[in-house]
Amino acid sequence: MFSRVLNDQFLEKEVTVNIHRMEVFRMEFSYDRHGRISQTRTHTRNVGVNTYTNVKNYTWDCDGQLTGVEAQEPWGFRYDDNGNMLSLTYRGNTIPMEYNDMDRIIKFGEGQYRYDSRGLVSQNAREERFQYNSKGLLIRAMKRGRFDVRYYYDHLDRLSTRKDNFGNVTQFFYTNKEKPHEVSHIYSPRENRFMTLVYDDRGHLIYTQVARHKYYIATDQCGTPVMIFNQYGEGIREIMRSPYGHIVYDSNPYLYLPVDFCGGLLDQVTSLVHMANGKVYDPLIGQWMSPLWENLIERIHSPTQLHLYRFNGNDPINVRPQNKKPTDHLSWLKLLGYDTKSLAPQLYPDELPGGSVLPSIPRGRSVWGIAPTDVGPGLPSAMSLLPSVTIESGFLSHMSNKRIADFRSLSIPAMSALKTDGLNLAPKRLGSDSEPPFGRGILVSRNSRGRAVVTAVPSANAIYRDVYTSK
Repeated sequence: MFSRVLNDQFLEKEVTVNIHRMEVFRMEFSYDRHGRISQTRTHTRNVGVNTYTNVKNYTWDCDGQLTGVEAQEPWGFRYDDNGNMLSLTYRGNTIPMEYNDMDRIIKFGEGQYRYDSRGLVSQNAREERFQYNSKGLLIRAMKRGRFDVRYYYDHLDRLSTRKDNFGNVTQFFYTNKEKPHEVSHIYSPRENRFMTLVYDDRGHLIYTQVARHKYYIATDQCGTPVMIFNQYGEGIREIMRSPYGHIVYDSNPYLYLPVDFCGGLLDQVTSLVHMANGKVYDPLIGQWMSPLWENLIERIHSPTQLHLYRFNGNDPINVRPQNKKPTDHLSWLKLLGYDTKSLAPQLYPDELPGGSVLPSIPRGRSVWGIAPTDVGPGLPSAMSLLPSVTIESGFLSHMSNKRIADFRSLSIPAMSALKTDGLNLAPKRLGSDSEPPFGRGILVSRNSRGRAVVTAVPSANAIYRDVYTSK
């Protein structure tokens, strides 16, 4: 059983995993005045009755960049004024980094980084080479004498197939229509291995099954797996990472589980993480392999998020911020745990099977900490580039307006006279996709003087055309 406890600010205070009525994992969170996680306490029960506790304290600079982690194995980071990581310190060892005038890392320790003409990483410090398609998606990773891996994507830029030079093929399936970028099944034909994955309401992996083997997964605040338990509650795999997601300890690397840092798909050969937005992330240096031009307009109000390569403004701990304040009754209901789409699906006719318009498919969840709808004041959302007028029949339009009116009446407090309700900002539905009331090819409009004007095309019904156009 997975359970969560919230504090008075509706922030996650505690996450617990119980198997056979025995607590096997508990993670506690403490926050600073900015709503950022300042401390985590992880309690893990080993085989038997012994409990292991790991405490981590996080510190940031004035720009919200992670500067240090106080733990049994401390980490330290240093940045320049542009947000580039100048060095990282681990176990007393410091690794320097160098950048060019375009804020692209060119040296990590003694290793060199190279880029193509589009700013995509073509070679990293481990002398691994990469190739991309015209959309900037990674399609090949290779190292002479070591490996040669190819990647294939579907129409939504989701990783669908991985194939290496040894003939190993891994297929990824996405069957959750509500969250189309969640991997639901993984199939490896050569091993005849079929894996099923189950997530919670936050999108965190909690359960996997391979044949008769069942595993329960405990994740951190970002959705990164940290412990794996079998069906008897025994911890069979523990994973420790750097704050930016690089694996530094793995007690059982042969237990296959590709879901890794922030829910991305880890390639164990390249150590790169394929995220849901089609981007590839390098957890060793905490950077994207390709510049993050997507949603740049929506990130413009937060200067620390504008770096094209750095991950989440150098804050890998608070990737999914929880301090977003509710602004209307819909966000309050969601905050209190009510899913209006499940309780009243008729309020969202466009997303119902056979609705008036096709359901919208999100282009990947945000993985840098800003929700797609969070735009600054006076800044247009990326959704404003889409058509603002949808087609709907008159009857469906009438029913939709009636449902919205009924739904607004659920609000107990009086409507505010100083601000506009979010429901009134929705685009009005115009047009019709049903049989025209005057027959096909006959249009009735109104001129500037308020008179009706009837226009008919030659292919219109001759009888209707003569009746409506005769003077």
